[in-house]
Amino acid sequence: MTEHLPSPAASRLPRIAADPSEWKPRRAAASAALAVTDTVVAARLSQWTHSLGAPFTQDAVPLSAVYATHVAPWNTPTATLTTAKTVLWICTVDDWAEHEDTALLGLAHLREVAEGKAPDPHIALSRALADIRDTVREAAPSAFVVSQWVKAVTGLLAGMTFEHRASARIKDGGPPPDLPLYLHHAGQTIGVPLLMATLWALAPQPAGDSSLVQLEPPLAAASQAIRLANDLQSYERERRTGDLNALSLGASPAFLRKQIAHQVRRCLTQLRPHLTGTCPEAHALRYHLHFCLRLHQFGDVGHLHEPEQQRHPTNHER
Repeated sequence: MTEHLPSPAASRLPRIAADPSEWKPRRAAASAALAVTDTVVAARLSQWTHSLGAPFTQDAVPLSAVYATHVAPWNTPTATLTTAKTVLWICTVDDWAEHEDTALLGLAHLREVAEGKAPDPHIALSRALADIRDTVREAAPSAFVVSQWVKAVTGLLAGMTFEHRASARIKDGGPPPDLPLYLHHAGQTIGVPLLMATLWALAPQPAGDSSLVQLEPPLAAASQAIRLANDLQSYERERRTGDLNALSLGASPAFLRKQIAHQVRRCLTQLRPHLTGTCPEAHALRYHLHFCLRLHQFGDVGHLHEPEQQRHPTNHER
């Protein structure tokens, strides 16, 4: 790494309106409704987290609630809460898999749970995944949608298995993985495919199976864009902890920014035909892309509560 990543001040946090004249009553009402929903979902999610116990903590509860309410505000309360649970589960299993020595056995068990096996009552991650799985199964409009959800979970777990083994190999003095192979798995471990699969399964007016197949290319593009934005922000932390990151595998910040722009254009171009009609799944993917990229402009998402992030909220500018 020869290029330094600048750290703008926290004063760059986004403002919704430049002055009161821009804050129209309709927008204010919508914002108030979202804020109330955020509060209620966060409270219920906090209770769920407390009932599960370790390795779940309260740290990711606020972000998980905000994500769920803002990306698909048209969803039912059950869908919104289940989406928030999915965000929280992804954040928790990601941290656990990176630092738990027995992660490989645990990840294998979680894959079995995703495919229908009963959860281990002594493993919180297992019980939580079974809770989400059962809600998805009950609400999904077709067997195909359920299979897409299972595919997204197993892809995420396979990616985490790859990253765990690769990190262990590097610590033992072995070679790092090639960047393209890392990015292939990292597009799954960023969690976007699973989040979208959950949203799509719970959509109040679900699209047909053929429409979901057509959304797979823009979903892949969005996943890559968000992964690369994440790697730009998390590089300093992951360099210290020894976790895999595109920058540590030889990519430059300039290359990642170029790829982010390319994947964003690709995603939005492929989504455009689906945004003219009623396709909540396409709108949710677009909102998710903008939401996550905006988050990654202002910090290492998922670690903003840490003292260092409070002092240095971001590591790059775009």
